[in-house]
Amino acid sequence: MQRMSAVAKAAQLAEDRFARLLEQRGYAYRRETELEQEIAVRGARPDFCVRINPQTLLLAEVKSFNRPPLALGSGPFVQFPLEPLLKPLRCAVEEAGKQLKAYRADGFATIVILDGASARGVPINVEYLRDALFGNPERRIEADGKTIGPWEPHRGRGQLFHISRKRYISAVAWNLSKPLNRENTRLRVVHNPFSTVPLPLDVFRDKEDEHWGYEGDGRWVRFGVIGNPAIV
Repeated sequence: MQRMSAVAKAAQLAEDRFARLLEQRGYAYRRETELEQEIAVRGARPDFCVRINPQTLLLAEVKSFNRPPLALGSGPFVQFPLEPLLKPLRCAVEEAGKQLKAYRADGFATIVILDGASARGVPINVEYLRDALFGNPERRIEADGKTIGPWEPHRGRGQLFHISRKRYISAVAWNLSKPLNRENTRLRVVHNPFSTVPLPLDVFRDKEDEHWGYEGDGRWVRFGVIGNPAIV
């Protein structure tokens, strides 16, 4: 019997963890090898096709990480530049998008699932995922050569979600389920406001789940939380 590589094993475990979450939530699903039973396969084969209600299908691609832990050093404080922390998140979403793009005209909601249990050296905070998807946080000012305006928040380099890019991805989520606990499942979801087919807000709504995104007025909010402060 051929032994699985460390990368392949991590990918399989990540898919199994997501399958366990779907089963715990009561969602019917087909795996990559069974997609023809639900959809017309268009070359690329997403990891899951999930029936989120009798009329709606969701395509999901799961990504795991196989990175060494961060070197923390011996000082009282540890500081890391932003770009190396965001790069693995962006690479994972880019790779997952290749499996979902072929279905962009089929009317399916899609989601990229990032496996939290394998995320050594990758930050799982929602702010890092936000910055990886919407661009590095920056401040800029308007200047006409004579006057300088106020500093304003701005999304700069590395923007994946945009009105002209990645509209076929409805959302990206961390699967933060406990690896050995079938009952304790949890997703942290970031919605794509530019998506052609948004992820319905009533999907993945267990009490431990989180849904984040931008409101129409530009405020970053956790959906469903009363009195939620703006985070820019």
